[in-house]
Amino acid sequence: ESGRAEYVLGNHEIHLISVCDELRNIVSRPEDSKIDLLRGALWIAKLDNSELNIDSYLQTIDSMAKAVRKRIKPTMEPSEKLATLDRYLFRENGYHGSRTDYYHEANSHLDRVIDDREGLPITLSVLYISLAQRLDLKVVGVGLPGHFVVRHEPPGKAPQLIDVFDRGQRLSQNQANVLAFRMAGRPPVDDDFKAATHRSILIRMLTNLFGVAQSKQEPEATLRYLEGLVAVVPESDRDLFRLRGQRAVLRHQQGRKRAAVEDLDWILEQQPEGLDLSPIRSMREMFAK
Repeated sequence: ESGRAEYVLGNHEIHLISVCDELRNIVSRPEDSKIDLLRGALWIAKLDNSELNIDSYLQTIDSMAKAVRKRIKPTMEPSEKLATLDRYLFRENGYHGSRTDYYHEANSHLDRVIDDREGLPITLSVLYISLAQRLDLKVVGVGLPGHFVVRHEPPGKAPQLIDVFDRGQRLSQNQANVLAFRMAGRPPVDDDFKAATHRSILIRMLTNLFGVAQSKQEPEATLRYLEGLVAVVPESDRDLFRLRGQRAVLRHQQGRKRAAVEDLDWILEQQPEGLDLSPIRSMREMFAK
């Protein structure tokens, strides 16, 4: 693209490319459990903040975990260790769900959540999962409809759902059903209670940011999050066709005609089953003029 007279990449686009390359690298691990969720969440935040020092925040999380570990005794049960984390995070440091300006993008940026001590259910959950992991506690994400929670899965013990947004409130199955129905207007199904993959958590974080940018009619921000989504959504996912089609339109609107055509060419080359390609061909012909 930089060789075309029609458009020259600026510092903003170069930064965007480098962040998306890093996100793509993070999710490229063959095993999902090897995907560094914390690092991925911080790189998502870096989409909007080129000055973000990711290593500094990784060190902050390590220091927080170390502070909790000092209070844990070897004789403690996993549930007691988790209660120690809760006291540190929610009571002593005041982390809580954001209720006054829920959709502010800062609530989706993990660095701001760490600094401001408030955030969305999913960003607070990423923080909680990352701290629990450093304390050798198995906590997984659970993407309920309309609300993200976590589940503690101690070996040989009953699992426990936890609402990190509500300062670590323990949830029964029935309470989780009611919460999901209240937030999304439908009861959860069994699949909603499966442990969320690390990749799916990063996709959900980007989707949240993308939705807010769309609702605010901010095309540059919308394109940023689309770029991030295209980087992390697997090529086997049919959603990628929709995302690349949307990205083609936004790229064209911002003068990146060649990049827009490349997205449309990719869709045409893939020959996706069940998708009418005639509108894509027409759009490509128009964009190529």
